[in-house]
Amino acid sequence: MRAGSEVLVTERGRPVAKIVPVDTAGDLAELEREGIVRPGSIDLPPEILDVEPPRMAGPGLTQALLDERSEGR
Repeated sequence: MRAGSEVLVTERGRPVAKIVPVDTAGDLAELEREGIVRPGSIDLPPEILDVEPPRMAGPGLTQALLDERSEGR
């Protein structure tokens, strides 16, 4: 994504969204002025980044998705 490529999101083979890089190479303030981004509305405590994300027990998300696909869901 950082290299400028687009990502097409599909659902059952049908396109539902496209993620594209921002065209403007300016700084954050410029992107805000243009309405491309907006600042966050809350301050998060810095220690939030120190928390270990929860781990899923069992086969994992990838396996669950593969199972759904093989079942035609």
